[in-house]
Amino acid sequence: MINKATRLGANRDDLEVCLVGAGNVLKRNDDTICQDNIASVVQLLREKRIKIRAEALGGTNRRSVRLDVERGSVFYVEADEKEKLLWKAIEKTE
Repeated sequence: MINKATRLGANRDDLEVCLVGAGNVLKRNDDTICQDNIASVVQLLREKRIKIRAEALGGTNRRSVRLDVERGSVFYVEADEKEKLLWKAIEKTE
């Protein structure tokens, strides 16, 4: 995805991410896959020098994510809770 974004004209230095998910939704006591996935993604982003702006990771609840591209916002829902704002872009003043 990083390569595709840069091929389409994105500047690597401007890329930022929000991370949502990686929960142990099956609630297995011996499951380390979720934590391993989180560590792997965070390490890759560090190597690529991609900024992590916000995250909602781990635990045992399922999550879904919604992007509001027009307003520059990232929302997520955890389990059966209400939607929460995870991150909002700072509006630039001219």
